[in-house]
Amino acid sequence: MEAQRIAEESMEGNNQDGQARMTLFHKGESIFHEGDVNTQMYKIVDGQAEVYLNYGTESEYLLGIVSKGRCIGDVSLLSGKPEVYTVIAYSDVLALSITHDHLQDFVSENHKDIMDIMENMANMICLMKTNMDMLWQDTRRLLEELKSAEEPEKPTAKKISDLELKLRRYMMPGADGGLVFSKRL
Repeated sequence: MEAQRIAEESMEGNNQDGQARMTLFHKGESIFHEGDVNTQMYKIVDGQAEVYLNYGTESEYLLGIVSKGRCIGDVSLLSGKPEVYTVIAYSDVLALSITHDHLQDFVSENHKDIMDIMENMANMICLMKTNMDMLWQDTRRLLEELKSAEEPEKPTAKKISDLELKLRRYMMPGADGGLVFSKRL
C-alpha cells in the first residue's frame, strides 16, 4: 500500500508550524460531497479518486477519475461556494491538504499546479457553456413544439411565453452566437 507508506513518511512533524498537511483517505471513503463548502483543497500525492455528480442518487453520474498531481476542491475553496461534485477515494488516496490561509504559499511554490487549476477551470467553463447552449436549443425546440400544437389553451400559451421570458432573462448572446448565463438562476 504505497499511499500508506508515503503518508507515514510525510506525517513526521507534519502541520506543526501550521503548514499544509498530508491526509490519507481510504478506498471508498468520501473526500468531499456535492453541496459541501470546503475550507481546504487537496492535491493528490498518491492514489486515484472518482468524481461524481448526484452521487448516491438515481441520476448519479461518474465524471471521471483523477489521480496523482490533480487538485480537487479548488473551486469551493476559492469561491466560498458549495462543491459542485462529490469525490470518493477509488483507491487509498494520499493528498496534500491546503487551507485558504496557506493558499498564497502554495501558489508561490507550485506554479505548474496553479496553471493546471486554471486550465481545469477554463475547461469547466467551456463545458458549462456547451451544456447551456444544448439546454437552450432543447428548450427552444420544446417551446416551438408546444406553440405549434393544435389549438393550445390560452393558459398554456401564457405559461410557454412566461417560461421563454424567464430563460432569456438569465442568458445573453455569447461571442460565437451561443448563449451564456447573464446572472445566477
